[in-house]
Amino acid sequence: MKNKNNYGFAGKFLRIDLATETVKIEENNDYLRANYLGGRGIGSYFLYNEVDPNTDAFDSKNKVIIATGPLSGTGIAGSTKTAIVTKSPLTGGITYSHASGKFASWLKFAGYDFIIIEGKSERPTWIYLSNGKIEFKDAADLWGLNTMETRKGLAKKINPNISVLCIGPAGENLVKFASTIMDSRESGRGGTGAVLGSKLLKAIVIDPKNKSFQNIYDKSALQDQIKQYVKRVKEDPACQTYKYMGSSRSCRSGNELGLAPTRNYQETYFEDYEKITGEVLAENYITKHNTCYRCPVVCEKVCEVKDGEFAGARSEGLDYETMFAYGSECGNSNLGSIIKAGMLSDYYGLDSISTGVTIGFAMECFEKGILSQSDTDGLVLKWGNYKAILELIEKIAYRKGFGNLLAEGSKRASLSIGNGAEEFSMTVKGQEMAGWDPRGTIGMSLAYGTANRGACHTTAAVFSLEVPSLSGKYGKLLPDPNRVYIQFSIDGKAELVKSVQDNRAAMSALGVCYFVRPLDIDDYANSLSAVTGEFCSKQDLIKLGERIYNLERLYNTKSGVTIKDDWLPKRFYEDPVPFGPIKGHKIGRDDYQKMLDEYYELRGWDEKGIPKNHNLIS
Repeated sequence: MKNKNNYGFAGKFLRIDLATETVKIEENNDYLRANYLGGRGIGSYFLYNEVDPNTDAFDSKNKVIIATGPLSGTGIAGSTKTAIVTKSPLTGGITYSHASGKFASWLKFAGYDFIIIEGKSERPTWIYLSNGKIEFKDAADLWGLNTMETRKGLAKKINPNISVLCIGPAGENLVKFASTIMDSRESGRGGTGAVLGSKLLKAIVIDPKNKSFQNIYDKSALQDQIKQYVKRVKEDPACQTYKYMGSSRSCRSGNELGLAPTRNYQETYFEDYEKITGEVLAENYITKHNTCYRCPVVCEKVCEVKDGEFAGARSEGLDYETMFAYGSECGNSNLGSIIKAGMLSDYYGLDSISTGVTIGFAMECFEKGILSQSDTDGLVLKWGNYKAILELIEKIAYRKGFGNLLAEGSKRASLSIGNGAEEFSMTVKGQEMAGWDPRGTIGMSLAYGTANRGACHTTAAVFSLEVPSLSGKYGKLLPDPNRVYIQFSIDGKAELVKSVQDNRAAMSALGVCYFVRPLDIDDYANSLSAVTGEFCSKQDLIKLGERIYNLERLYNTKSGVTIKDDWLPKRFYEDPVPFGPIKGHKIGRDDYQKMLDEYYELRGWDEKGIPKNHNLIS
């Protein structure tokens, strides 16, 4: 993509050295734009080329890349994602985490495609970007504040129209799964907030003078596409349910399909799920519907508890994964407490998935007699004990008592506890699994196992393509749109997982969100062509996504990730689902090995899962 006018790009990026408080403005060149576009692609490129894979995540030599995509700031539906890429303190490999909102657009408006954060500050610091100025500010008065207090404090200092990326106490205390908050949205997975905390960087504030992006090749064609996309979103049934209840719509379907992890993945159906569905949330707790910059989906739900034990609790963006993590995963059907838990996760800056699944791990250890009250600071970690869940969230964020152990993540905690606790850590590559049990959707097992950032539902959410009642709704993701996949069969699943992984990597590089269901990579390829003036096909983008995926894998292998890290916890291979819609199902080890072998071959990796041809990344 030779784009001499930088159409679609600001054309510059910032290299910020916290140790020396210096800034370099560098050119976003043709090679970077053509081969990695933006987002996760740009982040992976710079991490691979500039951070030694043997570097500790908290070493000052680790870097954090915060990147937009070429569609950011254009007004295209869903062009709202900011990617954060760094070496993960949780997994030891690469992590890529995303948040929507307005940060990506504001960064483009300010004149930059991405930021590379280097070094470590000598004092708590925040960075201010405004009208071409970049200033380092003393964050002594912000250090220790939660993310809501931080955002409000900065808005009061500057103005309410700024965009704020910040960390909370969990990041400051180096909780290995601390998140980064961008305005009201969470960039949750992999411990990005902890890496920023290790650098003593509290926040980045963007205050652009002009809130528009004009460097577009064909503005007329782009406006036509925007209108068409908005119309399709408004007519799409899936988007209508997002508008009504957000992703909490999956609380019901997850249970009814037998895919909802319950009591630390011992079960896949929560008997009290009717108390914590999206419908209940919408009817009783959703008080406001927010959206990201110019996005017609309107999926962010503000939830408030108006009375009772948790009156006053307010969560800005409660989603399915948070509801599963503090709900069925912990055997908890008290919706008020789940809203409070979601609020605390965002305020403290914690990944709600890893936090809830780590608490679920501790509850199973307590159930099995491996932990007792003498180990847990007197807490009775019985299933459904929502008071203990809320107390543990705070203990983890501040590394208090038993929370200090859990702040390492369930894998490291299990190794410290011993006595068989390792069997109850539901992780892949050290990262806790998400809210879809793979025994009910066998392709999802491979997606979890081969996700470069560790167990991940967004890298390739193929459960929506395997389950009969869901398949057909997302046909554009299928490598063969005419093919019907059999839910419990391994046939074709390696190809399916690879295809969706490459698709999602490309969409991340574009800076777009997966929740705009009626749009897919064909549409975004057309939009990229209108924005940049360079023809781009679906196949071009898929190839780019494949390049990104291979580069990430190479970085991981150099970081010490091996074939054994592509396997799930043994529970999924040995323990049949005890009851519910998929009773009796488990994953055959031989079946999984066959899928893995086929997947490696399709990717051009050797039998150990290492890319054979390094030209795959060029």
